[in-house]
Amino acid sequence: MYVVRFTTEDYNKLNIADYKKYPNTGNGFTAGTDNIMGVPELEFPEKQFFKCKEAAIYMKKADGTEEMVAILKGNKFIKVTN
Repeated sequence: MYVVRFTTEDYNKLNIADYKKYPNTGNGFTAGTDNIMGVPELEFPEKQFFKCKEAAIYMKKADGTEEMVAILKGNKFIKVTN
């Protein structure tokens, strides 16, 4: 599984996902387990552009650790060499 993490000042363009569909809760985070909050439940409207300050793609491994595999440079993700 891969995870994209980014920062933006365009947060006002994001919507909270439909809370009537599990695991969405309507409070901004999905339902979690063992009293741990889930992940943000945000929707990105179609055909909207977001200005990212920084962004990276991570590979999530079976043991739960993550490895950065790409970073945003300008308009492109560039592969990170280890």
